[in-house]
Amino acid sequence: MSPEPSRPTLLQSAQRVTLVAVCVAALAACATTREPMTTTTDAEWDERRQTLQALEEWELRGRISLSTPSDALSGTLTWRQMFGDMDFRFRGPLGIGGMRISGDEQQLRVKTSNGDEFYLTDPVADLESRFGWHVPLYSMQHWVLGVPSTDGEEAAEQLDGSGRLASLQQHGWTVAYESYREAGEHQLPRKLVMENGEIRIRLVVDRWSFFDDSMALSGL
Repeated sequence: MSPEPSRPTLLQSAQRVTLVAVCVAALAACATTREPMTTTTDAEWDERRQTLQALEEWELRGRISLSTPSDALSGTLTWRQMFGDMDFRFRGPLGIGGMRISGDEQQLRVKTSNGDEFYLTDPVADLESRFGWHVPLYSMQHWVLGVPSTDGEEAAEQLDGSGRLASLQQHGWTVAYESYREAGEHQLPRKLVMENGEIRIRLVVDRWSFFDDSMALSGL
């Protein structure tokens, strides 16, 4: 009769268990290892901030939702900025509840889909008086580009590992940037959330466009 195969000793079994544990730990480490985040100097961020704050001719198309203690709105948004002129168009589901805000830094005209029309000379105060809540339209012109507003108040900035704003605080608002996308030679926000107390605005940008020298739109 052939001899029975020898059984592994306790020492051999312990060695195998140890080897398996080491392999599992190594695989787990590989699975969780991330590439190191890039660093950005103050000078690089200053240059990026100034470049984006100088953009004056652009258009975005996307989706927006607004939540306040008294209202909840959601729909599509087209925002065209031509130097100091704003054209902000909101359309609710199935075209219901539309609104257009247009004008410059001196005065904005608001027209609603139900025929109402009024003017804003101080959007924050005027909207607060009319609706009980407000949105920072002038500051948002820069926030949607991923930079602080240039209207005088310094912002608290926090950058991500790629030298873009992860969040900012300005005029009592907190703006969180959830993701970015390539837009020509720029990286611009794709998703952002703006909050001030019980007011919350969420914006998802589906398309960025810029005006070239002939004033035609180039889509991105």
